[in-house]
Amino acid sequence: MLERDLRAAIENGDFELYYQPQVNPKKNVLKGAEALIRWRHKKWGLVSPNEFIPIAEKNHLIDKIDDWVIQNVCKQIAEWKKQGLTLYPISINISPYRFFKTSKRKRAANHDERRKYSSFKFPFHLPAKMYITKVGKKNVSLGHANILVENISLGGMLFLTTLSIPVVSQMKFRFELEMMDEKFVIDGNLVHKNEIKENIFSYGVSFNISDFDEDRLAYVINQMSVLRRLNQEIPNTIFVEEDPYLHLRRKLT
Repeated sequence: MLERDLRAAIENGDFELYYQPQVNPKKNVLKGAEALIRWRHKKWGLVSPNEFIPIAEKNHLIDKIDDWVIQNVCKQIAEWKKQGLTLYPISINISPYRFFKTSKRKRAANHDERRKYSSFKFPFHLPAKMYITKVGKKNVSLGHANILVENISLGGMLFLTTLSIPVVSQMKFRFELEMMDEKFVIDGNLVHKNEIKENIFSYGVSFNISDFDEDRLAYVINQMSVLRRLNQEIPNTIFVEEDPYLHLRRKLT
């Protein structure tokens, strides 16, 4: 019931602000004030923030209350200025949940930025293995298919194969590949498909990768990128240097 009333109070602006003076104890002079919110409930009168703020945080309503406080403090300061009164700093209480969500958004933005630039095109195709692990809700255990990886990033990769596979969200895949003595086992989904030549298909993969493996992959991609810029060979990595189409057809026969 209290949650329902709180939602209505947010829509109607049924809050009040009280300004508690802040005094410099050494000089005994006013140095500012703290804005304190109260909820004017139609039935219960003034409700303490100790009672409704936890409910607001639990039900993701706290941002709207914080916004109301900020807007109304700014309006009050503007009114005092209009009246020619001396202005003092006004402190407000902001829920830590707001800063936590802001931090999460920044981390997400940094994560997306890292995925955008952490990619690598191999000098030759990298042999790898692909497994189908799930079809619909059913787990499957089949043999692997040999594929050739053209490029890789933290978000996914592009590979060639002779298999014609439908690009559907119900199918889940697992990929095994080795680079610079590091073995990776990464789950992913097919996101696009093109027939490059007769019976040779190119697929794009979106990874579902753990933070641990993403950090490992980022390190390896960075190392390979540095080596390529220096025109140096990538060590401890097996590549297919022959024509990839001939290689795949020979594997098929």
